[in-house]
Amino acid sequence: MIELDEQPGLRLTGVIEADPLEVEVGARVRARLVDLPPAVAAAAGVDSGVAGLRAPQFELVTT
Repeated sequence: MIELDEQPGLRLTGVIEADPLEVEVGARVRARLVDLPPAVAAAAGVDSGVAGLRAPQFELVTT
């Protein structure tokens, strides 16, 4: 679960691109939105030709 500095109380879930042993409470992450495959959109009942689905993906900031 990720909480944004810019909006305390807003929490997001998603994939963290990091070694699980490096992730800890309070660790800094960088977020980006990634397109989900059309099969995921179809399973969610969304016509991928009209609007694709995006999900947050997080990267651990090490600097």
